[in-house]
Amino acid sequence: MTPDPTKFITDVRAAFPLGEASPAAVRDLVTNALTNAASKGGVPIWTLPAAQSETVRELRLRRMALLFLLGLPGQVECDIDAERILQDAPSDSPYSVDEIVHHVQTRRETHGPVTEVTVFADGAPGGRLSAPGYVVTERPDSGEMNVANLFDEPMPLPDGTIVVASDDPVGPFDPTSDNDMLPGLTTIWIAPK
Repeated sequence: MTPDPTKFITDVRAAFPLGEASPAAVRDLVTNALTNAASKGGVPIWTLPAAQSETVRELRLRRMALLFLLGLPGQVECDIDAERILQDAPSDSPYSVDEIVHHVQTRRETHGPVTEVTVFADGAPGGRLSAPGYVVTERPDSGEMNVANLFDEPMPLPDGTIVVASDDPVGPFDPTSDNDMLPGLTTIWIAPK
């Protein structure tokens, strides 16, 4: 996964807290890692811990975490081959690791790498999104949001155009998110309309 070419990759490493992925825990992890890396003049390395099981829930959680991490400044390290093996387990069709990486790389080629984000837990400011299971990052340059639903239950989706998703949030023919629900354990990137 391609790092931001304008920033130095530091030795600051942060692993997504798969076992205790509360919005506050994820927000604190991201904020602390970005602050520590910035104090060294660069960006962190985000890691996805090894899988603990081959359940459908684990697969959805891992795809949600991977897409969320790919939306942050810095570099992401994960064992792609292990993720491919894991996705061969029976599932209710979360997107493959290859689909997610492809969509992210395409987005970065057209819109540039993420260089700065603002992090919120349990929603975004200004009433754009408020739900207790969300952790949200927002790009100040574009207003694009990286929204992760860390709970198992679906939650209302903010208004905007879905750019990338870790699972199919609305079906193949409706790229807008008006009045839809974001499935549990799903991350989406949303661009303002």
